[in-house]
Amino acid sequence: MQFNNYKTDSASYTYTQGLSGISMDNANSFVVQYDITVTTPSAGVFTAAASNICTKAAHAMTTGLKVQVSSATTLPGGLSAATDYFVISLSANTFSLAASLADAQAGTAIDITDAGTGAHTITPTALAGGVLKMQESPNGTDWYDISGVTANITATVKALFQSTSKCGQVRPYLTMTAGQVSVQLTVNTKE
Repeated sequence: MQFNNYKTDSASYTYTQGLSGISMDNANSFVVQYDITVTTPSAGVFTAAASNICTKAAHAMTTGLKVQVSSATTLPGGLSAATDYFVISLSANTFSLAASLADAQAGTAIDITDAGTGAHTITPTALAGGVLKMQESPNGTDWYDISGVTANITATVKALFQSTSKCGQVRPYLTMTAGQVSVQLTVNTKE
């Protein structure tokens, strides 16, 4: 028997989505190990500019992360306290804010009209729970849940799943309400 080892890179996720499928060519059985690590960044001070670009050194926020903003004095024009916004990550130190997850995914930023005054704080919404399930597909397009394979995400999770079914591809599918996690998936196959 030949063993193959496939790994996905760790990536951060902030909303419901299926990850890329991993080919199971000629596999008669497989073992999937997934490591989920909560990576929601902590609150911190940011600055804003009328260019709709905000700056926070090494913010570590992924596009789609739900956040709220506050200020010791006056928030930048266009932003309001106690309002949910969604991050559009531009670089390691810059981001924009969107009014909805769909806007964040489309890159549609809120119009910031001035920098405001005083210190401004951005607070990511903590992980509010989620579910990871495994899916399989014969063709990489039509995905079906693998019965009995789910993990509730409330903290860092490590899990192992084994199957003797033959399929074209497998992938994890995340359903999240808030927060940010990193997922690393390792698949070992037996031909």
